[in-house]
Amino acid sequence: MQTNSAYPQGCLLVLGASACSPESAHIQALLAKERERARSGIRACLDRARKCGELPATRDIAALAGLFDSFMFGITIQARDGTPLPSLNQAITEIMTLLIDPVTGSAEATL
Repeated sequence: MQTNSAYPQGCLLVLGASACSPESAHIQALLAKERERARSGIRACLDRARKCGELPATRDIAALAGLFDSFMFGITIQARDGTPLPSLNQAITEIMTLLIDPVTGSAEATL
């Protein structure tokens, strides 16, 4: 949907935060709350993967969650700017390689 021309490009949670006026601080606060909810969901997913043995205990869940969260913010800006979907998909494929065990070469989790 972020790249579908039938809808506004990008993500409201990301783009809305940068488009609010000072008078709309309540909207910024609402969007910030929703972004935190999304970050918490990413952390929970990664934590669950670690507890199930799909992600090594040595992986820093908070850092990975921050990385994926930041990536999603960046990719929504690219979608808004018209980056073609195949390019976005390739970037997603690359970031997902961070979940591949460098020793065994196998995927540790499917998020």
